[in-house]
Amino acid sequence: MRRGFVLRSKMLALVGVALLASCTSREPKRQPNQSIPDAREAKDPPAEAARVVAAAPSEGAIGSALPELSERHVDDRYGYELAFPRGWTASEGAAMPALFVASARESSSDAFVENVNVVVEALPTTLSAEDYADGSAPLLQTDLSEYRELSRTTVELAGQPAVRLEYQHTYQGHPLWVVSYMLVAGPRAYVITATAEQSQLDRWRAPLDAIARSFRLTSG
Repeated sequence: MRRGFVLRSKMLALVGVALLASCTSREPKRQPNQSIPDAREAKDPPAEAARVVAAAPSEGAIGSALPELSERHVDDRYGYELAFPRGWTASEGAAMPALFVASARESSSDAFVENVNVVVEALPTTLSAEDYADGSAPLLQTDLSEYRELSRTTVELAGQPAVRLEYQHTYQGHPLWVVSYMLVAGPRAYVITATAEQSQLDRWRAPLDAIARSFRLTSG
């Protein structure tokens, strides 16, 4: 069973690289508030499966310097929700359960799309968040250029034990900063990943981490 998990995790890691490619490429023709195209030909999710609703004001942990997380994407099929600022776009992939939440371009020279994505994986056996992170770490090292782990801690997210992994790597010449939360709830693993350019880290670390930490489970 452990071998099966590793194979499935490798597939997930490769999909993650595809997500990164679609979310971080230069997009000179993209207009503000336009959804990012998914490399897997994203389709609009069924109305009953996902929806965006107004969210309650952010909790006190999200300081006044951070954007208000006033929008909330709810996925009823996979039982989660994620809050994000007004003006950001949310879209879903078709081939694998995934959510892309991307910032709007701030100017014509804004070539990078800060983003948070959620990937859901069905697990073949019972795992802890630590087991899942252990299986994912070697794949990140193999598949990501100039990978460097910055920190790995055990935290609580959505009322569940989770692993918070912060790391850097390079993609198409872009030095990137990433924070990824991995948690397991029942037969599913949820991976919530936020990405920004390292040169913009001081500005984006706290807002992106706040969006990732807004993740909530809506069903068991």
